[in-house]
Amino acid sequence: MQKIKILIFTYYWPPSGGSGVQRWLYFSKYLKDFGWHPIIITVKKSKASYSVIDDSLEGYVDDLVVYRTNTIEPLKFYSNLIFGNSNEGIQKGEVFKKNFFHHLAAFIRGNFFIPDARKGWVNYALKKGREIIKNEEVKYMVTTGPPHSSHLIGLNLKQEFSLKWIVDFRDPWSSMFYLKEMYRTKYAQKKDERLEKKVLIKADKILTTIGDSFHDELIQKSNIFSEKLFSIPNGYDSDLINYVNQRLNSTFHIVYSGLLTNNHSFKPFFLMLKDLKSIYPKLKIRVSLAGQISDDVDLFIRENLVNIDYVNSGYLPHIQSINLIKKANLLLNFTYYGDSNNKMIPGKVLEYIATGIPILSIGNTNNYLSRFLLKGSCAKTFLDNDLTKMRSFTEKVINAYIKNKPLKNSFPNIENFSRKALTEKLSNLLKKDIDQIK
Repeated sequence: MQKIKILIFTYYWPPSGGSGVQRWLYFSKYLKDFGWHPIIITVKKSKASYSVIDDSLEGYVDDLVVYRTNTIEPLKFYSNLIFGNSNEGIQKGEVFKKNFFHHLAAFIRGNFFIPDARKGWVNYALKKGREIIKNEEVKYMVTTGPPHSSHLIGLNLKQEFSLKWIVDFRDPWSSMFYLKEMYRTKYAQKKDERLEKKVLIKADKILTTIGDSFHDELIQKSNIFSEKLFSIPNGYDSDLINYVNQRLNSTFHIVYSGLLTNNHSFKPFFLMLKDLKSIYPKLKIRVSLAGQISDDVDLFIRENLVNIDYVNSGYLPHIQSINLIKKANLLLNFTYYGDSNNKMIPGKVLEYIATGIPILSIGNTNNYLSRFLLKGSCAKTFLDNDLTKMRSFTEKVINAYIKNKPLKNSFPNIENFSRKALTEKLSNLLKKDIDQIK
C-alpha cells in the first residue's frame, strides 16, 4: 500500500535541543509505521537561532526526508548586540531586562516582529513548500509553533492549494505570558490576535497539548467549532525509558530537568529544603539541575544550599537527561507564574511519570497539569506559599528512603502516553478525512 505524503513545517529540528523539537521528531518517526510518508521542511543548521544543541537527536530521524531552507534571523543580530554572542539572547522563557538596552530590545521584539522574530523563515519555507507540493502531490500539511510565524506558511499554502491543514499549538500564541514583558502596544497585540484568528479559522484541524480551558479560549477568539480542536499531549519515549537503568543512591537525590527562570516560583522549595536539612543533619542530600537554568536561579541555590550537595549540569543530551532523572528519589517541577499555567504541560512531565519516581510540582493547583498529576499514587502540586504541605510531602518521601522502602509513583494506563501510542492516535485522527472522502 502506498504511503500518504504529509508535509511538516517545523522550525525546531535536530540538531536543535530542548522539548520543543521532540514532539514532531517523534510524530515524524512513528508516522511511517502507520502508513504515512513524512516530508520535513525546516531551517538550515547554520542559519537557525537555537538556544541549545543536541546532536544526539539526529540519529532518531536520519532516515526521514528533510529539506532545509535559508532564513533571515534578526535574533542572532540582537543576541550579538546585547550579549556578545549569537545564542545567549535566544528566547528561553524569560525576557532579559537588566539594563536600558535589554528594555529597548524587548520593546523592539514585542512590537516590530509579529508574531515573532523568526518570521524571516516564512518566505523561504513557502518557496520550498510550493515546489514540493507540486512535485510530490502532497495533500496533507502540518505547521507547528512556536514559533507561531510557522503557521503563516500554512495560511498562504492553504489559500493556494487544495490541502488538509493541521495546525499544532505546542504553546499558546497571543496569550503567551512573556509577551506582556515586551511592552506591547495595543496595536501590536491586536495585530497578533488577528493573525492567530485567521489561522484558527482557515485550519482544517487544530492540535493542542491540552484541552479544557485552552480550547475554550481558542473557540472564543475565533468563533470556530469545537469539532476542529483535538488534544494530543506530549509523551515519553518508552524505549529510552526502559533502556536506561534505574539506580539506587546512597544520597537522597532531588532532580529537576528543563527550563528554570525567574518566571518560575522556585525559591520557596529550596528555602524549605534548607530548613529540612537541619532536621535531618546526617542525611546526605543532593540537588541536581539540568537544562536551561537561569544565572539568577543558579546563584540563589548556591547561596542558600550551602550544606547540600548541588550540581548544575546545564543542558544535557536527551539520553543523559533521562539517565539523570532515573537516578532521582524525588523529581521537581515548577510551572510559570500567570494565567498561561492553565494552557501548558511541560514536555518532560510524562517522562517523569514514566519513571515511577515521586513528583513534587509547584504552581497552580487547579489546572490541567495539577489534576493530571493527581492520578499518580505519589505526585502532587503545591502552591508556592503552602510550605507546610510541601514539607510534609517531601518528608514522607525522605522517610521512606531512609527505611529503604522508596515510594513508587504508579500511574494508570501510562502506556497510552508513549510517543508511539500518541502517534497512532494522531494517525487515526488524520485518516478520518480519508475515510470520509471514500
